[in-house]
Amino acid sequence: MATEKQIQQGIQTTVRGISGFEDSSVQINRDVFLDWSTDYSPFFNILDADTFNYQQGATAVYGSIEIPAILYVVWENWEDAQNDFRDRRQDIVDAHNATGTARSAGGLNGVNITEIRSDGPMIPVTYDDDPDAFPVFLMQALVFHVELF
Repeated sequence: MATEKQIQQGIQTTVRGISGFEDSSVQINRDVFLDWSTDYSPFFNILDADTFNYQQGATAVYGSIEIPAILYVVWENWEDAQNDFRDRRQDIVDAHNATGTARSAGGLNGVNITEIRSDGPMIPVTYDDDPDAFPVFLMQALVFHVELF
């Protein structure tokens, strides 16, 4: 059965292949890029699963795991940031829906990414405690629901 790390790496490889994402801007459990220049945006941080279910002796599905990730897009103004965010999020969905191995996290046996969904609203990110400060990024958590068989 594929490991969580292998699934994360498969998602990482797919997102790195999307035009506009730098290889270094797509990380696993590393948000160090938030201190980098916004020139490298968008950023995508794939996290460890909070939700999983491994079954023993099942005949079809052996379990599922939900891999969370956070998409960050640089904020310049509200309209451009929201439009860029929408387009980048759609790029991620489209790349995983494309013909090939993306839905199996890069061709892993027994893996099927059955759903990609949001896990809350888009949130403005600031580095200032001032409530009137403009955001630096817009972010949203995404969840990759993966069935293991």
